[in-house]
Amino acid sequence: DLISSNLMKAVPVFISSRRLRGGVLRFPAQIGRPFALSLPPLESDNPELPEVLSELNIDLVHMAISSEKSQQLPQVEERLIRLSHLGVKGLVSLHLQREDVTNPGRWEDFIQELFSRLSKLSPYVEIGNAWNRSGQGVYDHQEYLQLAHAAFSAAESASLSLVGPGIAGFRSSLYPSLLKLLPFDKITCNMQVSQEDDLKQARIGKKYLKNLARLKAVVETCSQRGKKLWVSDLNWPELTEKEGTGLLIQFLVPVLSTGLVERIFLPWQTAVGSSTLKTLKSFLDDSIFEGRLMHPEAEIFVFCKKSGVYAVGWTDG
Repeated sequence: DLISSNLMKAVPVFISSRRLRGGVLRFPAQIGRPFALSLPPLESDNPELPEVLSELNIDLVHMAISSEKSQQLPQVEERLIRLSHLGVKGLVSLHLQREDVTNPGRWEDFIQELFSRLSKLSPYVEIGNAWNRSGQGVYDHQEYLQLAHAAFSAAESASLSLVGPGIAGFRSSLYPSLLKLLPFDKITCNMQVSQEDDLKQARIGKKYLKNLARLKAVVETCSQRGKKLWVSDLNWPELTEKEGTGLLIQFLVPVLSTGLVERIFLPWQTAVGSSTLKTLKSFLDDSIFEGRLMHPEAEIFVFCKKSGVYAVGWTDG
């Protein structure tokens, strides 16, 4: 039950949230290798894909498929095989349809075939992506549980890592009951940055990061053994390349400096041909966020790694 699950975890979540929010950007944080990439649709012709992955040194990518496009499963398998030859692992995200709920047999046939094809490639499989958003095929968390239970049952004999629940935004009230019942290997969420207010918050960071800290507190408290948090889909607005790269950096640097997110999948259009993103990745990969330098007109973040100490900053102008 959604209400009782939230009530049971309310006090532990509050305590954990207060601790994490108090430490946001105030203490050193291990960054790891957080950068991953969302690939364009299977229908797209992207001959530059191997070059982009190599240029950015990407080792994990995201691709989406739904049961209504089950005929694309051979293409998914083929793409994963090609990626494995490049040393790249895949996250296959299953976008849920209304007929998956109303026709359980079709859903079960789909995941059985998918798991059979992909088992030898050992990818991550995300059960649902932004399914709680208005207009999606799943109407409530009970319907989601029905589909997720079927997926976990089918995955018992497959060499796969199931991740989820792929909730859109900061709907932390949905997590307790789901994480209590579903032993995901990683906890995923979908972040949408599309309105002007969101962009300003991403640049300033404070309110946005406090919401992220609360979500991380829910994950730590409610998931088994405190699983890691992934942003499996970053919904980004249509911007020019210059605007998009600048705002993406102003979003990524504060988010990753918290140490709250283990992986974040960047939109394909923001990564292609971005020398700035390549430089940022070289600074942040396997680094430790050490703190911020105080400046009246700029945000400056300092990172330390074996090759040296780096500062990443920008002005509000």
